[in-house]
Amino acid sequence: MVLSENQSSVQFKCRLIALMLKKSLFRKHDFAAYIHRVCYDYQNLCGWHWKQISNYKINSHSHIKEYVSEESSRFHFYGGGKALIFSSDELCTYVSADLHEQQYQFQQCVKKDNKQNLHLNDGDALCSVPLNMLAPKLTLKAAKELANLHDMYMPSKILLKNAQILLENHKCETCPDLLAVFKPHRVASNTERQKTWYQKNTEKRTSYEKHRYPTSEYQESQKKSSQKYYWFKKDVKFPPVPPSSELCQKIISEFCADTSPDVFEEAGCAVCGKLTPICEMEELSEVENVNLLKFDGVTRKARCKSTDPVREFRGPI
Repeated sequence: MVLSENQSSVQFKCRLIALMLKKSLFRKHDFAAYIHRVCYDYQNLCGWHWKQISNYKINSHSHIKEYVSEESSRFHFYGGGKALIFSSDELCTYVSADLHEQQYQFQQCVKKDNKQNLHLNDGDALCSVPLNMLAPKLTLKAAKELANLHDMYMPSKILLKNAQILLENHKCETCPDLLAVFKPHRVASNTERQKTWYQKNTEKRTSYEKHRYPTSEYQESQKKSSQKYYWFKKDVKFPPVPPSSELCQKIISEFCADTSPDVFEEAGCAVCGKLTPICEMEELSEVENVNLLKFDGVTRKARCKSTDPVREFRGPI
């Protein structure tokens, strides 16, 4: 393609190159949706038709829908979504009961004769969905399982796209006798997923921990012997001998000295007013250079009225 070297074409090139460089960060269906959006915006801006890029080959797992509103001709591309997910609007015409959830996930197909032996959870729905609607959202594994129920031959190395085409075009007598099982699809948080995983794998984790940290009599004896050798090398006697009378007297006398009133009594500092232990203070009369505390214009006497004159305290601060 030949692009005119103007501002719009340079901007389009930059956006396209940036998407190509970040291709590995997106899923295929999301990346295809972004490519369509960029090309469509540039097509509306310049009036050019980008058939080669807009016809980007979308993977069979991607589900992109175009909605053209009546008020505007702008296309809205929605990429993403997990396979086997159906909305309640898609299934409402094929189910007899009411659907209470927004999304449902396809589980399996069963024959109507085995309906009684099927165990359904709360919220599960049975639908007689036609193959042309069910096939585009199937995975390869689900498509092969469904082909076995219809007695269809499907090669083992068939592509998903070809498997879906075979199912869409298939019609047989057993098609009306099959029911599709759907369960409500809810997006769980990371905490809920981890909790569910730990509940399901409790036994596996227990056996794994036993094999990972095996305990035996030999290991226990080795541990005890190593501890015994350590204390023998340290030359520590246990239990220790009781303290002597001299040590007891020293402990008591030092405790009394540390808890005497002279140690913890406090008084206000003459300079800053902070409470300080008396043992760390000295008398103001014993200070040699008190002139450092004499400074004019710092202190003020309290005034009871606004008409009282402003006066200072004389002497050290």
